[in-house]
Amino acid sequence: MTTVTSRIGTQVLGWLAPSIYEALGIAQQEAVRLQISEVTPELLLLGVIIQGHDGVRRVLSELGIDWQTMRLQTAQIFDIPLDAEAESPFNDDFPLSEDAQDCIDQAIYFAVSMHAPLTLPEHLLLGTLRHHHTQPLLALLLPAERVIPAPVIESTGLDYTVAMDQFIHSRVREQTVISFGNGRSWQTLRGFERPTRLFTDITGEDAAKRSMQEAVDFLKRPGMARRGEKNYLCGMLLVGNPRRNRTPLVKAVAGEAVVPLFALSISALVRMLNDIAHDIMQLEDVDLSEDERALLADGSVAQRGRRMIAYIFDQARKASPCVLLLDDIDAINELSTEEERQQWLNQVLVEMDGRDYHPSMVVIAATQHPDGLDLALLHPARFEQRVVLEDSAFTQSRPCPSCKRTTRPGWKHCMYCGTFLVKVCPHCNVLLPEIDGVQFCFECGSPLK
Repeated sequence: MTTVTSRIGTQVLGWLAPSIYEALGIAQQEAVRLQISEVTPELLLLGVIIQGHDGVRRVLSELGIDWQTMRLQTAQIFDIPLDAEAESPFNDDFPLSEDAQDCIDQAIYFAVSMHAPLTLPEHLLLGTLRHHHTQPLLALLLPAERVIPAPVIESTGLDYTVAMDQFIHSRVREQTVISFGNGRSWQTLRGFERPTRLFTDITGEDAAKRSMQEAVDFLKRPGMARRGEKNYLCGMLLVGNPRRNRTPLVKAVAGEAVVPLFALSISALVRMLNDIAHDIMQLEDVDLSEDERALLADGSVAQRGRRMIAYIFDQARKASPCVLLLDDIDAINELSTEEERQQWLNQVLVEMDGRDYHPSMVVIAATQHPDGLDLALLHPARFEQRVVLEDSAFTQSRPCPSCKRTTRPGWKHCMYCGTFLVKVCPHCNVLLPEIDGVQFCFECGSPLK
């Protein structure tokens, strides 16, 4: 296998999958046909669309774009057969433009951030979509009805790249989403991402930021841990209202330390396993990965839960240094029997107490009801350090957006005109975190404007 030289420079990151070379071959073929002297980002985008790799179709679907419609539009505009293939292999001597090389570098970055062993066509798609040179072509290939929000399509230059990055990160994630009640509600069971948000992107919460900075310092310099503490694991209890600044702050810890973030929702796991145990839901109906399906294939609620907790810790260890979020950890109390609650709790304690010489890892347990937690979780060297968030939406006076009068702290509605004062996503009704510059909902990826 040959490699396309990347300015990232390491041999490991420079390896590209064979399907990438096929897409590059199609791009070179189109460059020759259009009498262009080098491969550009626009030609790379055409190459991955024409190739139609399964991963490309999946990513386009997550972005709200129908691949078949986009491919038909490409064939009509550029007079390309729908069954076009590379007539000759990738030619190392055919030049790539500097912008095209940037796209390949970004594709490698996406592959690394998604823990992919090789750079695949879907990573190249993401690398080209975020380049501002592909914006006119993207607008040309999209159908008449708008499928990508206006803040992305109508931006130019660096603003386009920033908006597209936000759009990609809000839609394309490695996560398992569980639908409950015939699709009437849903929760994210497990997630993995490499956040780019920093503490400076979050409004307020200065005290919480100072406390959580210790976790960032620990990830960067684990050898500087205080005497008597573990130098490979740091536990932290984050107390606050869900879907306010709780999750964004955890992402900011990972972003500040430049490490990946793993997340497991205990409440979603409890609800899913209880529904399966009572035949309200079938495991076959849940869109799980092969590893997750094997873990949950058989056994009692206690056994399945313990295996899932052990699995997420194992995945985090393999990728450490990293941050692991156990969201809604108080949901363990919602299990049906005392035996189930005790087994799940014991598994968390075993994972927190286990001695391992892997690189540093921060485990953050989030809850809204700390008083209901088992005291064993709050033992030193587990989740002894507590960070309490102030719900800034309810503790600060602010003007009503309707009548412009200042309302009192703690009121959800304006005392003068009755306007609802807590903003929510208009699509999924999730409370919006106070982060400057965010244009897409963190939960559903829908535009906020």
